[in-house]
Amino acid sequence: MDHDHAPYYSRRRVTMMGDAAHAAMPFAGNGAAQAIEDATVINELFKNLESASQIEALFQAYDQIRRPRSQRVVEIARDFGRLYGFAIPEYGDDPDKMRSFFGKNAAFTNNADLSKQNQDAVELFKELVANDQGVAGGKVDANAGVQQVAGDVKVGA
Repeated sequence: MDHDHAPYYSRRRVTMMGDAAHAAMPFAGNGAAQAIEDATVINELFKNLESASQIEALFQAYDQIRRPRSQRVVEIARDFGRLYGFAIPEYGDDPDKMRSFFGKNAAFTNNADLSKQNQDAVELFKELVANDQGVAGGKVDANAGVQQVAGDVKVGA
């Protein structure tokens, strides 16, 4: 089943990843890859987390970096399905036009600089922390729902 894009993936100390955030039709075969990209960005961000008070900024950085790309992949999967059904009039059943369409969009899904995506997320996170900004643009109860245990952060404690 298809649905509209989520307006955000993160709010305060809660975030969504994978299909919960951006379920895609199966026509591009990229849904699992997007979930892995989500996980690698979150992993890189958590490597830079110094305090539980930074979780909102961490999730905001994840949202701002991952949402545009993952939602574009959802659109590509939709368009692949339409093209498979000859439902995009400007392509009709022209194999050369279809090949070009598939090539251009496959390049977007498969040739992304994922190291740069992770770097961009970390840089944004550090900027948000330095500016003391979270989703709401300011401080919120920094310790609500988070417990520090022997150096590890446990969310939802």
